[in-house]
Amino acid sequence: MLIRCTHCGYEWAYKGKKIYYVTCPSCLLKVAISINKHDLKICLICKKLFEKLDSHHVSYKYNLVIGVCEKCHYKIHKTKLYELFKPIDKIHKASK
Repeated sequence: MLIRCTHCGYEWAYKGKKIYYVTCPSCLLKVAISINKHDLKICLICKKLFEKLDSHHVSYKYNLVIGVCEKCHYKIHKTKLYELFKPIDKIHKASK
């Protein structure tokens, strides 16, 4: 998202996760983010708002997908915190 500082006029491509205010990298003052709140999505696990969510398969067989943030998606696959959200079936590989 492109942001323009209302104080010094500096423009930059913001890729962070803040949704209300960011700090201008040039003058270090707070700048309000103007974003359409209807475009934000809620992570099913942490319940925080994000512009973009990862698609996570809960089932490959039935193609069940949930929207989760990047951090929660990592935790599903790499920790035992969210065993409930791990895929209930494996991807079927074509046999030779």
